[in-house]
Amino acid sequence: MRKRKFLISLFILSTFFSFSQTKNEYQTKGRTSSRRIYYREYGIELRNIILGDTNSIKTDSGTYQIVVFEMKGRSWLRFFDNSNKILMEGSFTNSLGLLSEYRLVHVYLENKDIFQVVNFYEPLKDGRWKVFDKKSMSDNLINYKKGVIVK
Repeated sequence: MRKRKFLISLFILSTFFSFSQTKNEYQTKGRTSSRRIYYREYGIELRNIILGDTNSIKTDSGTYQIVVFEMKGRSWLRFFDNSNKILMEGSFTNSLGLLSEYRLVHVYLENKDIFQVVNFYEPLKDGRWKVFDKKSMSDNLINYKKGVIVK
């Protein structure tokens, strides 16, 4: 009986402290978070994010620079081609909520594939986006409101 009470108390305390730690980690500016932000259009997923820092992601077509301001996805993005010319820039607003999806993950130590549920935020384009067109050598401005193009 005594052991049972101890285990129940331990469970309640561990649940409280893990929630409390996640909440503080989520709200503290400049700290690392275990939350993921997924930019589906570009195939970029950020993890271990530090608010306010510039994340540079190199791809075959160029370099993305992303600055995250809030863990739900409010951020700013710039894309440079391989000759370091800016092709696109704009901002994102927070995701509407925490999203989940199944992903197939290979576990190398056990040499098997497993399905894993991954939680992430997917920010929405918001505000004025500047897109440079290489063919016409001009800038196009596109206005977004929570992921939808507006005129």
